[in-house]
Amino acid sequence: MNLRLSPGSKDVRFTVKIEWVADGKYGSVTLNGDDQDRERDGFRVMGRRHSSSAPEGN
Repeated sequence: MNLRLSPGSKDVRFTVKIEWVADGKYGSVTLNGDDQDRERDGFRVMGRRHSSSAPEGN
């Protein structure tokens, strides 16, 4: 499975929930990025506007 994201000029955070059925059994799992860092729950994709190393507002 491939997941393609085009955030444009946005800064996007998200999680991915996968639900499945196999041999009559149901399951689900949520992928939320780095489990070690609870403050940063989820994945992050930044658009081109955010790719500059200059501080915002300059």
